[in-house]
Amino acid sequence: ARQTETDLKTVSARSEGLREVAEAAGRKLDEVTSLYDRMKECNAQWAKDARASLMVGEACPVCGQLIATDEYLQSISDKHFESVLEPVVRELTLCRERADAARKAYAGTQAQEVAFRKLLESRRQEYADLAGELDKLRKENGDMDMSEAGYEDICAALETADLKSAEL
Repeated sequence: ARQTETDLKTVSARSEGLREVAEAAGRKLDEVTSLYDRMKECNAQWAKDARASLMVGEACPVCGQLIATDEYLQSISDKHFESVLEPVVRELTLCRERADAARKAYAGTQAQEVAFRKLLESRRQEYADLAGELDKLRKENGDMDMSEAGYEDICAALETADLKSAEL
């Protein structure tokens, strides 16, 4: 039971750490998704059409920047906007993978934690049953109450009681 309690504490601590990692990964994914959505809007058909009709001296309807020169106007091509989006798409994919992995790891430790809690409860019930059985045997033999005895003491006493009954 003591080892199970130690294992439960270890898994609980690991689970808490993984919960924090999963939450941080989720927040990062939300940030990158928001950035991607905003940047993707710059590549929408309406934005392409708007950029195509821009003239020097006008403000870009997408970003609001003033078009000062012909060179700048040429530099804001559709291919440029699409190429700017590529690193964000890679980052978004990576963030999704990390968030999924963190959520799966956290779910795994939660399952372990539940299993250890059930095992611990089972061991405690087994201990209580053994203590009750030992008390019953002790009372039958006129010995003292074993409710405060340790698990090993109870097991040893039960083995002794089994040996005595085998001799009869």
